[in-house]
Amino acid sequence: MKVLELVEIAIMIALTAVLEIVFSNTQFVLFPNGGSISISTLPIMVLTLRRGFKIGLIAGVVYGTFQFLLPVNVYYLQPVQYLFDYIVPFVAIAFIGVFKELNVKNIILGTSLAGGLKYLSHVIAGIAYWGEYAPEGFDAVTWSLYYNITYVLPSVVLCAFILVSIFKYNKTILEKA
Repeated sequence: MKVLELVEIAIMIALTAVLEIVFSNTQFVLFPNGGSISISTLPIMVLTLRRGFKIGLIAGVVYGTFQFLLPVNVYYLQPVQYLFDYIVPFVAIAFIGVFKELNVKNIILGTSLAGGLKYLSHVIAGIAYWGEYAPEGFDAVTWSLYYNITYVLPSVVLCAFILVSIFKYNKTILEKA
């Protein structure tokens, strides 16, 4: 790995952390059981588009592993649950990079794939570990599907909109480095 790649990974992880802190502490909608509408995944998405899937995976693992050090609400019960709620969702972001050609369609497809995998990981954690906190009238599966979509979907839509805008107005930011 080149020094420039390491520097770019570090910068994008730092930007992800800053965005996570800002969005976690300035929510218009408070999510009582964690999660937030955020564009914090955007720097890792940009990094993955620029440097490729492998670099995106590395950044996702590093950020997800150390997210508990940030001054944000990190809820975890045990290591496997932490894996599904924090590490796997950021690793999933690298899947934006599976489409080789950089165009609007692939940005939307890649963002949707990454967001879908992130959502799936949160849903699994919700069913397995947070189901007992489902409100009356909801089973663990239905509650996890509902609760997680309320913040993951808007976040994915925001990120897709921003990435498409960047592509249309200054695509050199997203081009392979």
